[in-house]
Amino acid sequence: MKILINFLSARSGGAVSYFKNILEHIKKNNLSKFQHSITALVYNDQKQLIPFWPDRQCIIVPGRHKSGARRLLWEYRNLNKILKRNQVDVLFTPYQIGTKVTSAKHVMMIRNMEPFNFIKYHYSPKTYLRNLILKTQTLSSLRAADKVVAVSDYTEKFITESLGGMDKKVYRIYHGRDIRFNPLDPDGADQDRLKQIGIKRNFVLACGSLLPYRRSEDVLRAFNRFSQVHTKIDLVVAGSGNDRKYNNKLNKLIQMSSASDRIHKVGHVPVKAMQSLYRKCKFCVVSTEIEACPNIVIEAMASGCICISSDHPPLPEMFQNSSIQYKARDTKDLAAKMEMCLFDENLRKELKEKALQRAKDFSWETCAAETLKVLTQWR
Repeated sequence: MKILINFLSARSGGAVSYFKNILEHIKKNNLSKFQHSITALVYNDQKQLIPFWPDRQCIIVPGRHKSGARRLLWEYRNLNKILKRNQVDVLFTPYQIGTKVTSAKHVMMIRNMEPFNFIKYHYSPKTYLRNLILKTQTLSSLRAADKVVAVSDYTEKFITESLGGMDKKVYRIYHGRDIRFNPLDPDGADQDRLKQIGIKRNFVLACGSLLPYRRSEDVLRAFNRFSQVHTKIDLVVAGSGNDRKYNNKLNKLIQMSSASDRIHKVGHVPVKAMQSLYRKCKFCVVSTEIEACPNIVIEAMASGCICISSDHPPLPEMFQNSSIQYKARDTKDLAAKMEMCLFDENLRKELKEKALQRAKDFSWETCAAETLKVLTQWR
């Protein structure tokens, strides 16, 4: 069976991480040596990210990396021709939007829940319109797919209930964990890395892209209450976002806070600095309300991080009792849970052990093996 994996949508963040890891573990476990051939459809700049993958198993798309509508237009014009020319049996698009395929079976992936729930939040007009378009395109693409990979039980349930008739073609496969995130500081550089981004005292952490569904305002308000008693602990907000309206809202909340001088909005930070933040924080607050399989949860658990999370799905599924839950949007409850996690050493020890254990359930080896099974087993 000839399989083509279309990675043209992988530009940054979790998509690039998936791109590199899934191919690396297919290669490492010799899965491609069964009776199937696997080829990657990539841009030139993407090929540089996978030096381990043989050139003969790549189809290189010339020119600069295209995104959004330009990528879809290119696929509409060229993808079916590529499939026919290379006699491809199965196309795998690890994204939820793609062109209709006529000459091969098509497997897609649902990995972004924002377009389905954005209506509940206050977005800028540009981001609002973007999500509206993504929702329409996602529903159309997933309905046309022969199979769909869902990256959590939550996304699997959502898709089967929303689209109907999808029960037998949706498969839940978790992403793996990045082994760079772990509880060890082998070179003893954590404190120096934190100083480089202006962190010199004990701190609590909130991280992830700064978008309305992340509910960073809840963390800021809870910290404002918490900080009135605990005056020697700072808050670090790590992450960036392209919604100017929401960013302005957070900046105003920080300015109004009685602890504004102890709130560090550090933006996007390098991976090594992020590792240090997870390892050295007193605890990490995960307040997001729209996720599929959030990388920050897996990274935090793999780092042995004590976590406080909202009870909004899929967080209970992802943490599985390895975090302390608070009622979503209840900042008074969140502040109380912050207090609990700061001083209860037995609780902290228990949460760390459970987090490290739960993190082991997210394996790229398992992800690669289960994905290949979905791609190759057809009734």
